[in-house]
Amino acid sequence: MRNRTDGSRPFNNDGKDTGYTTDEKIQDPTPGGASRFFYCAKAGKKDRGEGNKHPTVKPSDLMRYLVRMVTMPEGTRILDPFMGSGSTGVACVREGVSFMGIDLDPEYVAIAQKRIEHEKD
Repeated sequence: MRNRTDGSRPFNNDGKDTGYTTDEKIQDPTPGGASRFFYCAKAGKKDRGEGNKHPTVKPSDLMRYLVRMVTMPEGTRILDPFMGSGSTGVACVREGVSFMGIDLDPEYVAIAQKRIEHEKD
């Protein structure tokens, strides 16, 4: 068994020596990706909004659920530092929660503003 670079040996949760070093890749014995643990449909055309080209639009219902999970009574503000197309902002409007979003791409900011303003109407 090889030692780690710091001289220690890797152990699993049972305290047994795994024989792996930190630079060796440990393969997941089960096939498939993380999606095998849960399922969430992609955002539909209506949910995405007109002209939304963002590659990873989240379903509004999923984001609403997550907003409800983290919202505290009165005065909660959700910060989304990687706002993208504004799915979190849409969910916050639906839940009546204050929202602040940030994104570097002006095209995505415009898409998010349009989606959030449409939700307010």
